[in-house]
Amino acid sequence: MKPPNDFLLSQHFTYHELTKTANKNLLALNRVKGLEFEGKLKELAFMLEAVREYVGGPLSIHSGYRCPELNGATPGSSSKSQHMLGEACDFSLIGPDTSAMIDSLFQKTLTCLIDKGIPFGQLIRELANRDYGKAEWIHLSLGMPHREIHRCGQVMTMEDGVYKLIKTVPFGR
Repeated sequence: MKPPNDFLLSQHFTYHELTKTANKNLLALNRVKGLEFEGKLKELAFMLEAVREYVGGPLSIHSGYRCPELNGATPGSSSKSQHMLGEACDFSLIGPDTSAMIDSLFQKTLTCLIDKGIPFGQLIRELANRDYGKAEWIHLSLGMPHREIHRCGQVMTMEDGVYKLIKTVPFGR
């Protein structure tokens, strides 16, 4: 099984970037299986382009598509994760993921999505305590038609697996 060569999904985001993993044992499998979701990954990349432009700089992709095997090996991942469908991405700005930076990026991402009228599934400010310390990032997922409308526009926080709904942004309801 040979993984595909890299290619652009949008102006700044590549297929390899949205299918990368630190799990070297599952990287090739993840990239091969991710091809099934190329269309959704392009939609996700275009959402990320809007955020990148709004915040004025490049984003660091932590996790995009995760095949079921990779998702199962990823600590804290849901068995119903939109990552397995190519519909979600975890990201931050390039540089240290400080709480202040993540807070600012979360607010700017939300403002961008609302100002540009970009429908989304979930925007989540996530924090998890790991063996190596705290990990913080932003989770963004596709909305309609990939997600039921009553589950779209959800703005949330997650800390160590506990989710809290902050508000719902009503796009096209």
